[in-house]
Amino acid sequence: MIDEPIVQIGVTGERRLVDDFRCDLSIAELRSLIQECRTWVGVDSFFQHLCWTENKPGVVLWSVSDPLIFGHPENTNLLKDRCFLAPNQFLWWEATEFNIDSFLLPVEIIPHIQAKNL
Repeated sequence: MIDEPIVQIGVTGERRLVDDFRCDLSIAELRSLIQECRTWVGVDSFFQHLCWTENKPGVVLWSVSDPLIFGHPENTNLLKDRCFLAPNQFLWWEATEFNIDSFLLPVEIIPHIQAKNL
């Protein structure tokens, strides 16, 4: 059981997963939240790089992008299987078809968070 507040950060139109859903935040608002949080979980996106600039490691879920190229070693980088990586890592990600099966399931992610006491 999680006994800490969970904040979902997203954009307009994104599915709300928790009660505290904040969308369309400015960079300053994101930086403030990053500094307040104990840990964060996200996918490979701008957010993981912003957290890196704020010296706040977290958990990054990878699917088609290679964490050995685009990840930060300070993070817990979770890749389900390298077989899902895009053949050309330098094409626009929008050109890659979304595949939900390329991501770890939440039940597979939680032990990593617990093991690192994040």
